[in-house]
Amino acid sequence: MSTQIATLLGEELAGLHIENPLDIINTSQKGLTKRSLTCIGRILSLNQKRLADIGAISLRTFQRYDDNKKLSPVASETIIQLAEIIKLGLEVFNDRDTFLKWLKAPNKALDKKTPIELLKFRTGCDLVRNLMGQIQHGIIS
Repeated sequence: MSTQIATLLGEELAGLHIENPLDIINTSQKGLTKRSLTCIGRILSLNQKRLADIGAISLRTFQRYDDNKKLSPVASETIIQLAEIIKLGLEVFNDRDTFLKWLKAPNKALDKKTPIELLKFRTGCDLVRNLMGQIQHGIIS
């Protein structure tokens, strides 16, 4: 992983070693912290309301959580998926701003939805990851 990506993701997320689906499950069960979700929000330019929505937490509860508060396994799994999407997006687009512009633009392949709208769903993360894979292999999406 490039130093730029590791710096963006922060210590907790950059230190994840995910090699197979069981690693995702094990890490999710231990729980990632609110700090990790906040880091994802900073990278993707998401406000607290969107972050709470992605983490399946009420905004008020999210705001009360300490940065070291462990999140639920479901929220932690979402964070891992988003971290992997960010890594791939930065590799594919070679630039955070270009990646964010693509995430926030309506996409024909997604029925004119923006990729960022779909990131709170596991299936949506899969769709976004697949689209970036197509772009990486020269298929315009």
